[in-house]
Amino acid sequence: MKKKFFHYFTDFIIHSPTSGRPEYTATNELLPAAKTVPSLVQPKKGVMIVKNKVIATSSGRPTFFYKGNCVTISILPTLFHTGNVNESSGNIHFRGDVEIEGEVEAGIRVEAEGNILVEQALNKATMSASRAV
Repeated sequence: MKKKFFHYFTDFIIHSPTSGRPEYTATNELLPAAKTVPSLVQPKKGVMIVKNKVIATSSGRPTFFYKGNCVTISILPTLFHTGNVNESSGNIHFRGDVEIEGEVEAGIRVEAEGNILVEQALNKATMSASRAV
């Protein structure tokens, strides 16, 4: 039985920050709560915001980039390859994640700008990913 790879992106809601509460140190000194600041959410490729809800407009893997109080959200496309990657299928170069259901045979090159997932074996193949293999 063949397996299928799927990534599900559930829409989520942006909530306003809630204030923290003051605490006490070990020497019973008051430790004030840190000031909360709302995050700025910026939708990029494959994402849109409607009111306070983040919605995926394309399939793939959600990616989050954090810088200060700004969060950038985008969808990284995923290539699903069923079967083995060999000379007949050729090398794979993809701008996103690559998921391979079979083996990657000797002399084959797989390159991805995201993650690479191989369900079976690698045999003297070259794998290159911006994230993880």
